[in-house]
Amino acid sequence: MAQTYMETVGESPAFKTNIFSTFWKGFERFFLAVGYARAAAELSRQGYYAESKKLMMELTEIREDFKK
Repeated sequence: MAQTYMETVGESPAFKTNIFSTFWKGFERFFLAVGYARAAAELSRQGYYAESKKLMMELTEIREDFKK
């Protein structure tokens, strides 16, 4: 019977999943912030200052939710 890679190396799949999950969450959070910032900058450039501020406040709420 052939062994799987995890059995050969001796690392548990849960350990690898946790590392990739943590990496992915950080990756997602970073690019979400970049996207919101770019959108807010573009709205501000076009003169939609209230909408730009609302968008950045929404990003602040999202960041707080990620910390929970």
